Amino acid sequence: QKSKPVFSMTDAEGDIKPSSEAPEASGEVPALEEAPAASLQEKKARHPRGNPRNPEEWVQEAQSQKEAGIEAYKEERWSDAVDVWCMARGSCKHILERKMFENDASRTEEVRQMLLTVHLNLAQACLKNSEFFETIGHCGRALEIDSKNLKALYRRASAEIMGDLFQEARKTIDELLQLDPGNAGAKQMLQDLDRKEVLSKKTGKKAAKKMVAGMARDPRIELTTKDQASDFLQQILSCAWCKRRKKD
Repeated sequence: QKSKPVFSMTDAEGDIKPSSEAPEASGEVPALEEAPAASLQEKKARHPRGNPRNPEEWVQEAQSQKEAGIEAYKEERWSDAVDVWCMARGSCKHILERKMFENDASRTEEVRQMLLTVHLNLAQACLKNSEFFETIGHCGRALEIDSKNLKALYRRASAEIMGDLFQEARKTIDELLQLDPGNAGAKQMLQDLDRKEVLSKKTGKKAAKKMVAGMARDPRIELTTKDQASDFLQQILSCAWCKRRKKD
């Protein structure tokens, strides 16, 4: 029996096909799958810049901005992708806040779904740019639209792990696994979280020891004869050659 396919958690939205396992588990990130896209110049010719005059033009503007962001993302221009997707987010919010499709529930929902996609894209681009807290914020906005969105939860957990927010990441992964118990990427991320948490504790202990050693004596305070003798004795005892001689 084939495992239930899960969607890629690492690509920009809108042109993704299901994969048999999450890319984090396999180490491979599939390329975006989409129809041949028109050049940016052709898009500008079809949708000239300027203030859209009606709701449909606003939708076209948002869609064009979203596609431009995908192009930048594919070229690994993360910051450019963020800039364009922020404009797309603004266009979608403008449509919804002005209630441009107030009498058309299905069209309004389409715009909400586009806004969801843009927030997911922003989260992924910020993650690529190591902007972990911005990623968490965009995932939160996406979850306000769809509280059970797996990609939003996955990307939020990834950002929390990279930002050393281990307790928060564990809660997010648990929530993800409750919605999708067979999610291979989430299970792999949980193992990565366990390893990173152990490593962080070890590193923290070493740093604490160095800090305590550095705070053991204030170099500005002159040592007494007794302190000097104690320091000299500690140096002798810590000498590797002296330790071997003592062992022999």
